[in-house]
Amino acid sequence: MRVKHILALLIVGFICTLLGALFKILHWMGAPQLLIAGTFIQAISGVLAIWKLFTSHAFKDFLNK
Repeated sequence: MRVKHILALLIVGFICTLLGALFKILHWMGAPQLLIAGTFIQAISGVLAIWKLFTSHAFKDFLNK
């Protein structure tokens, strides 16, 4: 998975979380589901970003210097 895909996933997670917070403030239905989905998507993208960072050859070369 490319870095741009991980960033897009992170942005989608932020949008879901912000919409969930807006729905929560306005007392609309579906707010808890949006908040949970947004947080879950952000967590997945964070794990993927860390995995991508540690499997990168440039990062391994940087740590060995």
